Amino acid sequence: MDRNLVEAKLESLRRCVERIAAKTPSSADQLAQSPDLQDIIALNLQRAVQLSVDLASYLITETDAENLQDRVRPMPLRPDDADTDHPQPLKSIEGT
Repeated sequence: MDRNLVEAKLESLRRCVERIAAKTPSSADQLAQSPDLQDIIALNLQRAVQLSVDLASYLITETDAENLQDRVRPMPLRPDDADTDHPQPLKSIEGT
């Protein structure tokens, strides 16, 4: 995701929040009596959550990609390889 896409998602998120604020009635009774307002608010909440998840996933991925080399180490294939940088493959079992 590039900067333009991030900015577009942030703008969409801002519009969702503004739409929710604009359509939220002053009382719960008014909201309960209006299925249309309920739909508008629910849809914009859903969109806002999805946009937030998309942005968070991107940020986590970017952060992880930058730090991945510092943290990744091959998993040892045998317990005695735990202290080496070059694990050896497991020996085959006789008869297989």
